[in-house]
Amino acid sequence: MSQAVEEFDYEALPENASLSASLLAGAFAGIAEHAIMYPVDSIKTRMQILQPTPQAVYSGVINAISKITTTEGAKTLWRGVNSVILGAGPAHALYFGTY
Repeated sequence: MSQAVEEFDYEALPENASLSASLLAGAFAGIAEHAIMYPVDSIKTRMQILQPTPQAVYSGVINAISKITTTEGAKTLWRGVNSVILGAGPAHALYFGTY
């Protein structure tokens, strides 16, 4: 009365997936991850500055988001993301392709 339950790895590509599918999956995953997390990295970097200007003193992450968006604009959090995307696509494609 016991039935065999087949395990399914939902994070893996099918075994017959081509190298190009792995490269594309890696490139898109890397670009999405870096583009979404870029504002968090920007805030983290700003909060790590040892001697900031007086208007750049933040009491926390929410305070930093508020001050940056009101004084510099919301687009400031994504300034420079283009270069990260240009590097993340090929890097993650190679990473996934080697798996």
